[in-house]
Amino acid sequence: MTYEKRSTFLTRLLAVQCYYAISLRNINKDYIDELILDFVNYHYSFSEVAIDQMHFTKLVKNSFDKLPTIDQKIQKYLTEDWTLQRLPKITLGILRVGAYELSIASKE
Repeated sequence: MTYEKRSTFLTRLLAVQCYYAISLRNINKDYIDELILDFVNYHYSFSEVAIDQMHFTKLVKNSFDKLPTIDQKIQKYLTEDWTLQRLPKITLGILRVGAYELSIASKE
């Protein structure tokens, strides 16, 4: 994996981890900036591979702002037996970041 691809991968991974933390702590919009900074500092405490901080911030903040739209898109593809609340938190984080990147960020 090239350095650039590794950086992009780690940026997305960190965004998913951030969403996991958001779902566990029931974070509101006022705390997002502080949480983003905590995650960036956490990443650099164990890794020398750079992440794209602007992309990470955009992924988390913009997708959080559009969460009702994203969740609606995800729910549309779940079977009747499944709800967003029933999904494992990490799976929901992956779906939210992916849905934002594929359906919303590509149009911005």
